[in-house]
Amino acid sequence: MKVLYDDQIFSMMTYSGVPRYHYELMKSLNEIGVETELPLFFSNNYYLKNKDVSNHFSTLPFSLKIFNRTLPRFNRYYSKRALLKQDYDVFHPTHYAPYFLEHLKNKPFVITIHHLNTTRDNVFEYGEDRMIEKANHIITISEATKRDILHYTSIEENKITVIYHGCSFSPSLSSAAKENKGGKPYFLYVGGRQATKNFPFLLKAFKVIADKEDVMLICTGGAFSSSEMKLIDGMNLSGKVKACVVKDDAAMCRLYSNAISFVYPSLKEGFGMPILEAFACKCPVLLSTASCLPEIAGDAGLYFDPYDLDSLIDGMSKMLSSNGIRNSLINNGIKRGGGFSWKKTAEETLQVYKKVVNNNDK
Repeated sequence: MKVLYDDQIFSMMTYSGVPRYHYELMKSLNEIGVETELPLFFSNNYYLKNKDVSNHFSTLPFSLKIFNRTLPRFNRYYSKRALLKQDYDVFHPTHYAPYFLEHLKNKPFVITIHHLNTTRDNVFEYGEDRMIEKANHIITISEATKRDILHYTSIEENKITVIYHGCSFSPSLSSAAKENKGGKPYFLYVGGRQATKNFPFLLKAFKVIADKEDVMLICTGGAFSSSEMKLIDGMNLSGKVKACVVKDDAAMCRLYSNAISFVYPSLKEGFGMPILEAFACKCPVLLSTASCLPEIAGDAGLYFDPYDLDSLIDGMSKMLSSNGIRNSLINNGIKRGGGFSWKKTAEETLQVYKKVVNNNDK
């Protein structure tokens, strides 16, 4: 079997869970004997740096700034050319642009819905509803997202398969990460800070903790915006809240491994890949009861109500004061994390591919 992917997410993002998912899926499919193709001209995506699933330029002999609008068009040309060759069994687009529909001819396609982006009027932000309607099958990454799809669309349930992510942090990477340099203890926040991530709520809780304890809050996901800096300064937290731009897994693993805990205040997630990363790095997890987070973390998380400030303050206080709670969560996390792997993701995805190909041939 040969599976064709496209450029979309690798033209859009350098880091993030969605390109990591597609990279790990292709890599793991190759390892179990499935041929994959990712047609690209250029990408500086972090996960493609080894060029083990694609053949592309990652550096160019001219200014990237000049060509930043042209390069995605080259990538799209490569994707269209691969589609028109028809030299594949199933197509798996990496995002929701519908450009490929006119080029598929009679080939089936599978789409992964990571989470639904809807406005207040239930309008789909990226056109996911069209992909859901047109796809031969939908993969989604949690039961919570499956419920959302069934709620917001008229799709039949038997057209959806839930397949969980794996974890990309290897045991060797995790075991080498622990270090003690005598720095201040810190809580760790990972990811973007858009409205659904509930970041201001975390800052309010941390303010109460930081007024009593000499602790920090370290945040990955990019530098703070001017509005975030204004909020942090207004709470007198400028010396206690730090933004880090982390560019490799080893550095990320060190942050997890040395944290008091990873804190996940999110109101809505498709899966919550940082949960598995924390498990792998023996970092206790303090997380919201919202969305899919309890589904993924199970008994390996300490939970709080993401609308109740006292609930989060209490959880952070417990993480600071009780090594027993932290050690129990770490041990449960090791066990829980062992049930997720990219090989398992690839094997279950392959069954979906085989199903749509067989149905298409009838």
